[in-house]
Amino acid sequence: MTQAPLVALTRSAGVATIRLNRATKRNALSTALLTELLETLTAVAADFPATRSAVILGDGPAFCAGADIKEFEKWDAASLHRFLELGSEAFSLVSSMPQVIIAGVQGFALGGGLELALASDIRFADTTARFGLPEITIGGVPGWGGTVRLQEIIGRGRATYLTLTGEQIDADEAKVLGLVQDVVAPGDLEGCCHALAERLAGMSPTALRLAKHAVAMGSPFNVVGQADVEQYANLACMLSDERKSSVESFTGRT
Repeated sequence: MTQAPLVALTRSAGVATIRLNRATKRNALSTALLTELLETLTAVAADFPATRSAVILGDGPAFCAGADIKEFEKWDAASLHRFLELGSEAFSLVSSMPQVIIAGVQGFALGGGLELALASDIRFADTTARFGLPEITIGGVPGWGGTVRLQEIIGRGRATYLTLTGEQIDADEAKVLGLVQDVVAPGDLEGCCHALAERLAGMSPTALRLAKHAVAMGSPFNVVGQADVEQYANLACMLSDERKSSVESFTGRT
């Protein structure tokens, strides 16, 4: 039996739909899923200008609950470093690829799931959405640009609070903070994302690409430079006794 892909890709009328396809694990980011995501993103990026916009969705009740904590029990420092680099490469591509990327968030967008949404150009949420960076609660720190992108979007004060406490916010607060463009009913999320994606796909591909690039170049935030800081912090945390204890507690093995 052929195993279903962890990331499903469909294309229609200049729009790519990229769907995380691990619903039973709330689309948690395993090494295998991140590998497929990077391959899918690379294929979509290469299809410009035929594909001018893309929508990223999560299958099932969650967008993405973050990194797969179960994998942490198997990792040494080298394995964690490879995992961090893989996520960093995938999310950096989301922010730099020529297409406009729209994330549609339902349910949990936590840790790496929130960082994936943050790397996207535009975000919509339904009323079930919950956003947060809970890494601190398991002895870690955001590892894929979250320490930079969150403060760029919602401001340093609120971003600092959310990063240091690991607290979550709901869809309405996310809209107030500017984290999402709009909040819609659960059944309307995918249609809302595709309506905008289709409208953008009808615009000049040169203008779309250069407008996205101009906005990125106008930002004072250095996500690429911050990657080394985030990876060093995660490796240091990985080797601490607190990290091991926190992960064991999270997975219910203490």
